[in-house]
Amino acid sequence: NADPFTHSSIVTLELPSLQSNNTAIAQNCQRLKTVILGSVGVAVSSMYNRAFRSCTNPNLIITIYVDAATLADIPADVSNNSPFGAVNATIIYKNSTTGEVITA
Repeated sequence: NADPFTHSSIVTLELPSLQSNNTAIAQNCQRLKTVILGSVGVAVSSMYNRAFRSCTNPNLIITIYVDAATLADIPADVSNNSPFGAVNATIIYKNSTTGEVITA
């Protein structure tokens, strides 16, 4: 399924092996609160700009592991598409080697 969680009532979505995304993973998921994409050892290199379209929960936190040490180093195919259609979401980037939050 190209859009596996669209219109579902999921609250948490963890895809630790995700490296690249070109679909609407979970659009129109109003209850979605936590998303974790990638993991330590698995960097996300690209994200579809509407992966979470119409997920409007203001408490939604999307964490993405990337191969970057600074915010400027985050691949454009990820950062340029943020917030991936989830207009109220908080996006957190983590270093895929250390797991540390990237803040600068």
